[in-house]
Amino acid sequence: MKILKNKNIFKLGKGNNTGICITTNGKIKNNGKAVMGRGIALYANKQFKLDEILAEKLKKYGNHVHDLGEFGTGFHIISFPTKNHWLGKSSKKLIEQSAIELVKLSTNLNLTNIFLPKPGCQNGHLNWNDVRPILEEHFDDRFTIIINDDDYKVEE
Repeated sequence: MKILKNKNIFKLGKGNNTGICITTNGKIKNNGKAVMGRGIALYANKQFKLDEILAEKLKKYGNHVHDLGEFGTGFHIISFPTKNHWLGKSSKKLIEQSAIELVKLSTNLNLTNIFLPKPGCQNGHLNWNDVRPILEEHFDDRFTIIINDDDYKVEE
């Protein structure tokens, strides 16, 4: 596992065999769209309109890692659940489950460059020092964690 500081994850994700992960929760709104109201999920939804795609995956398969599709120059956007409800705190147990599922999905999709923000450490209120060992246990050198000082401010 590698770590990069102060990089825009969406500028790194170029080309085939690349996955960009967005941290998500398992809630669906009354309008049938997934809750993607903060952080990188909000940013990604504004750019790629993912809330309906994620909602369908959540309804069919539950709160798991999902390939949300290929975008741009062939990179995949992948959901990485860190919490079950958007109001709650992130769960280290769910992050570990997501890490295991992401490794399997990445292998199945033949992804060689997978980028994700520090899962659960911004809006999920977890400490990076508690999350990092979980990821290090499961991730190999295909995976890069992006650490930003001002993670994903969405401009209107």
